[in-house]
Amino acid sequence: MGQHPNWETTNLPRNGQGAPLARELPASELMSVLMAETRIE
Repeated sequence: MGQHPNWETTNLPRNGQGAPLARELPASELMSVLMAETRIE
């Protein structure tokens, strides 16, 4: 834990499930989610 505090902190207030989901999802899924969230902005 603590490897990516920046994006974890950024995702937490958005949907509240960012961090928990990230721990369960594989790296590929996690990257897809991060990419999608970046596109929204």
